[in-house]
Amino acid sequence: MGSFSWTRAEHTTKRSNLTAGDKYKILVPKEFGGGYIKDIYYDYGYIFASDNDYNKNCNCGYYDANGSFYSANYFKGFAKSEDFYDLYGLLAWWNKKDKNLHLSYDDGFGEPMSTLGFLIFGKTFLQDNRCKGIDIGCYDEQIDRLKYPLKLVSASYKGTYEDCKGRSYGDPNQGFVKCYWTQNYDYILKALKNAEEN
Repeated sequence: MGSFSWTRAEHTTKRSNLTAGDKYKILVPKEFGGGYIKDIYYDYGYIFASDNDYNKNCNCGYYDANGSFYSANYFKGFAKSEDFYDLYGLLAWWNKKDKNLHLSYDDGFGEPMSTLGFLIFGKTFLQDNRCKGIDIGCYDEQIDRLKYPLKLVSASYKGTYEDCKGRSYGDPNQGFVKCYWTQNYDYILKALKNAEEN
């Protein structure tokens, strides 16, 4: 297996998929804090994995619906140097069907209920948590059934999670090449049709 990448959930720009180095947003459901995470796509679904200077130039971080901003470096303070935050781990928390997701603290504090809490305490990078996200959201049919699918959009997208009617599907090219809405790939046309019809 190569890398993980996704199609964009909207088509306001020419590009249809994410490749390494793309600026993008991860839209966050209102139920989990709303707003978005702004990042530079690294690879494999890692969040905030680009180096610090690159992140600063992008203003990468979590912008919640209340207008609070938590920089990428803020989150790096909670992770060990070898750990990355992960899209599939975040997906597992948003669609929690498994009561055994791992936390960074002992029981007694309760489980986090927001994306901020999931990123800080939810160990999204942990292989076990990440695999639970892959188990529920790797294939198109699974993504179509999720209450809270990933909605990865262009950095210039202005809408909310709820405004965006599309969803992000796996990129069969795994982010190795840039793809455009004008190319005649079935998966791109499916994502485009989904975003236009809803």
